[in-house]
Amino acid sequence: MQSHIDTLVQVLGFKGIDGDVKLRLLPTKWPNNNLPPPTANLFAVSSAKGLIAAAGPDMLVLASTESVRKAYSANGVAEDGVKPLTPEISIPLPQRVAQVAFTAQGSYLVLAAEQGGGLAVYNTQDLIQGNRNPAFLIRTNGVAVRSLIPNPAPDFEHAVAVVLDQGQLMIANLQDKQLQKSQNNSEILTDRVSCVSWSTKGKALIAGLADGTAVQLMATGSIMATIPRPPQLQGTQFSESQAVSLICFNTHTL
Repeated sequence: MQSHIDTLVQVLGFKGIDGDVKLRLLPTKWPNNNLPPPTANLFAVSSAKGLIAAAGPDMLVLASTESVRKAYSANGVAEDGVKPLTPEISIPLPQRVAQVAFTAQGSYLVLAAEQGGGLAVYNTQDLIQGNRNPAFLIRTNGVAVRSLIPNPAPDFEHAVAVVLDQGQLMIANLQDKQLQKSQNNSEILTDRVSCVSWSTKGKALIAGLADGTAVQLMATGSIMATIPRPPQLQGTQFSESQAVSLICFNTHTL
């Protein structure tokens, strides 16, 4: 069964917009000998704001989804089969980033540095109006960020789950411009985290841990429950370098 799935994955593909035509969004390519880490997420879309954000090795660019559609439909194709696109906003980056994410309503754009972590939080409206500086910064104790998971609910747009490279889970509260504290006054809510998922209503989240157990937390950071791992699961299923997996949180009350 697994070999069949692997075969399907190898042949799975999606037809590009306007055939095989591509757009050049970044002014500088990532060097082949110094690519981003495998857990990096360098592209984000805000449907609410109609914006696309992408990070290159030295530049952050933002383009409207309308300009992207127009670029695809424009006449003429570059010699290499790539159509040009001039982003509306270009921001030089002082260091490489590993994570790019919009919040649920697109009010904030959050970046995480590749080395040393930390969150740079931009007010999207300020960016549109020409302010290229972060609204504020949030430190992550000098540890790089493996994943940013914004809360999907508009009412809790200010809450962003942060998984560090070493598996610690934090929640950045963008309203308070700081990390959420737990009941014991710690910024680390739980550790050995492999994956995280918010509930649909955004009031809670669940974190899958290295040993197969799961921890359910409120958006405030308090732990609600611990879910035991499947009895047939053996050993620890975690690596600091692995990509974050997806777990589902299916509840109508949270």
